[in-house]
Amino acid sequence: MQLWEPILIVMVYAYLCVVIVYLLLENRETSTTFSWLLVFIFMPFVGIVLYFLFGRGIKKKVKKKLIRQDLVHRLSDTHDQLIKQQEKAIEALQHQYASSENKKLIRLLYKNSDSILTRLNTLQVFFSGKEKFEALIDDLKNAKDYIHMEYFIWKADNLTAERNT
Repeated sequence: MQLWEPILIVMVYAYLCVVIVYLLLENRETSTTFSWLLVFIFMPFVGIVLYFLFGRGIKKKVKKKLIRQDLVHRLSDTHDQLIKQQEKAIEALQHQYASSENKKLIRLLYKNSDSILTRLNTLQVFFSGKEKFEALIDDLKNAKDYIHMEYFIWKADNLTAERNT
């Protein structure tokens, strides 16, 4: 065995590890990732050139980045105003709920959440699915302008048949 053979094997394994990590970090569809991985394995040097020419979607990335930067710039004033309102709302809540546990909870939510604190909301806790879906159907029937819903399993069943009537 020649001296260069183990070095070549180590370089191939290092290449494959770097390629796999890079492809996985791009967070693409599984079929696309697997296809590019096969290209990199069976055509190592040509695959890199092909990937940088066709696989990266440079125009899309640049366009998305520009849109995101523009959005951040346009919303910075609004965001600053919301943060000032948030700080006033936190002070009001801390006066309203003066216990140290409540103050700690309010601070924790403010510091660890990316959401803006809102007030004058209501909350209803349901202890059974039947109760929850009855209230949901009533809310859907009483909606005036818009209905915004996010459910992850929505299929044709008795509930959706009732909603459609």
